[in-house]
Amino acid sequence: MKNERLPKQKINKRKKSSKQKLNKRKKRWGKNVVANLFFVFFTVLCLIMLSTTRTHLVDGNSMLPTFENRDRMIVSKTTRIERYDVVTFEPKDQRSKSYVKRIIGLPGDAIWLDGTNLYLNHQLREPVNSSGKTVNQTDIPDGTLKIKLSQGIARSLEGLARIPEKKYFVLGDNRNNSRDSRTIGLIDADQIEGVAVYRYYPFTRMGRIH
Repeated sequence: MKNERLPKQKINKRKKSSKQKLNKRKKRWGKNVVANLFFVFFTVLCLIMLSTTRTHLVDGNSMLPTFENRDRMIVSKTTRIERYDVVTFEPKDQRSKSYVKRIIGLPGDAIWLDGTNLYLNHQLREPVNSSGKTVNQTDIPDGTLKIKLSQGIARSLEGLARIPEKKYFVLGDNRNNSRDSRTIGLIDADQIEGVAVYRYYPFTRMGRIH
């Protein structure tokens, strides 16, 4: 009886061994498929991120208290620019640098000058003081911003009743220490790198940018 059972036991062992090997191969194949899918997904995600976003390192204190020197942020290249968005852009006279400022004036906003004082109002349908006469303080419409410009920039804006298409007026949040549209003028749309959407460093102040 023992001699008859041995072959059956060996056969069963072989079957079990074959099944185990098959199961191992299936598991390895499944793991490889998952790993490959994850790699493809990660690669596609990286390509999308590279094509739609960039990073920016804050250099200086012009955006205090919103951003401090050496803060790091993610900038979206595809987000539509709206009023008060924080954007990064290349200044025309320093193409190797990247500034971060806040959008104050959009294309179509009403503007007028009184000497080197710029008045900006985005709610007006008709521009004020198109005749070039001095504006009295009592005549200034509600919601108007008064901004002191350099003489050179004031001269460059003479004759404008509105911010032209594809032009923007930007200011640093730290008004007393910022090189912005008051001294460099309106910036072009093609200078803008994108809208700052997320601060990722320092870790203690990570979060969305408003």
